[in-house]
Amino acid sequence: LLERAHCPHDGRLAWPLRTIASSCVRSRSEPDLARAALDRALKLDYRDTAADVIERAEVFATRGDVEALFAEPAAGTGWYRAAWQRLADSRLAGPEAAAALFGQPKPIHVNVPDEPFTSRKGDIDHFAAGTVSFAFTVSSVGTIEQLRLRQSLAPMDSVPEPVTRAFREARYRPRLVAGQ
Repeated sequence: LLERAHCPHDGRLAWPLRTIASSCVRSRSEPDLARAALDRALKLDYRDTAADVIERAEVFATRGDVEALFAEPAAGTGWYRAAWQRLADSRLAGPEAAAALFGQPKPIHVNVPDEPFTSRKGDIDHFAAGTVSFAFTVSSVGTIEQLRLRQSLAPMDSVPEPVTRAFREARYRPRLVAGQ
């Protein structure tokens, strides 16, 4: 519908195409569809506005998300740097816009288990309801490092496997400072 309302190369199609790719990332499915949508978004004719500069950078960053999730964590790095550079070099956006988009790590995929589980001992006496709080560092490629137990409101003597698996599989868009 948007294509008919505007034209097949209109930059206003970028957001719906990026949304398709983001949906694939959230569902962890259809990487080829995500890449195709983003490839098409990169070929659109963008206007000379700050909003379009930011949208195009978001397309680059989303492509980084796709590569980091479906290829390997380090595969998105070049796309993130390209997005940061496009923003920082633009007279319409600038380094402030790049810092706003990449100033903090952003979750790409985090699958936190919400079902009950037992501790590693597997004993029914070790089953408890409660809350567990963790701290961690997001690496330069968006994986979790230095996982630390901050607080546990359940009598668990070890971190259950579903939780550690969720952290191993989690992917973040890493923080970039000056494009690095």
